[in-house]
Amino acid sequence: MLGRRAAIEDVGVGLVVVNAEGTVIEFNTAARSVMGVGAADAAAVAGAPLAEYVPDAAIDDPEPQRIEQTDETGYRVYEARVSEIGDHHDRAVGYTVTFADVTDREARRQRLEVLNRVLRHNLRNDMTVVVGNADLLADRVGEDDRPLADAIRRRGRALQRLGEKARDAEEVLDDDTAPHEVAAGDLCGDVLRRAAEAYPDGTVAVDAPDDLALVVREGVLRVVLWNLVENGLEHGDGSTVRLAVRTGDDGVRFVVADDGPGIPEPELESIRTGTETALSHGSGLGLWVVRWGTRLLGADLTFADREPTGTAVTVRLPGSALVDGGPPPPRPTARPTTPARTTRPGHRAGGRRESAGRRRPATPTPTRPTERA
Repeated sequence: MLGRRAAIEDVGVGLVVVNAEGTVIEFNTAARSVMGVGAADAAAVAGAPLAEYVPDAAIDDPEPQRIEQTDETGYRVYEARVSEIGDHHDRAVGYTVTFADVTDREARRQRLEVLNRVLRHNLRNDMTVVVGNADLLADRVGEDDRPLADAIRRRGRALQRLGEKARDAEEVLDDDTAPHEVAAGDLCGDVLRRAAEAYPDGTVAVDAPDDLALVVREGVLRVVLWNLVENGLEHGDGSTVRLAVRTGDDGVRFVVADDGPGIPEPELESIRTGTETALSHGSGLGLWVVRWGTRLLGADLTFADREPTGTAVTVRLPGSALVDGGPPPPRPTARPTTPARTTRPGHRAGGRRESAGRRRPATPTPTRPTERA
């Protein structure tokens, strides 16, 4: 009896045991707050219907239930879960009902939803107006004032991209699809197509085996790769961004390399530690989306310097992501024709073949330590 009582008290959430009719048999101390009873009144609860104290809790509903309460301590939200207690004939003789206090979690979720709505909709819509008017202004002012209009336009487009990053973050964090089979070449093709639409003057070179099949959360990996490629296009000073896929004993590596100025060390430090401070913080959401996504994929995230300039970022999936037995079945729709300035491996924009001696390696030697995403 003593051991059972200790176990009930140590479960970490409110717990109530009821019989098949919903009458309270026993409960732990943590359940008193949701039932609204104090220590002096606890003895009177046994033998009473649970519905008398928690009307919204349904013992015949196996799904998680949201219980909202307001008392002298304030507003609280509980998540109730019901488990059946069966006898040796598998007949229901009672139920355990747990009440987890999720008030703080719900408050964080609501704050994130509001912030995401502001970033995705309000900011995007307002910046569309700002950028449109800046375009008109740039055509009407003189040469001396045109840099001012250009500055408004650049910052407005940067804020538009911030709203898009919020959408990517939501897509990654809300993705609950199970891993499924997909061709690595198709994933890279999706990134090529999006790059051609968003950066028509940029150049992306892809080197991926056409017969490589993976079992992954496709949507999450696609967003991760896109954010890395976009970061290279945005900061790469017009140079080619290279996306390579390699397999080895350590798994599958997606390497995105550019020739830009590199990622500032304070920003990398924030991503490595998972925290931001006044002195160590990032400049946007893109690399955070990458970090969150690689964690959901169970992947390693590595940053490496390139010579003379640039960064190579490697997302390494474990070997368990590989599919044995060949490529997956083709997608229902064919991959689109490669855009003019978005190139396949070994080709420059414009159609000229790169010589073997001039082709740059897709996987440079890392010079910065790796970190687990």
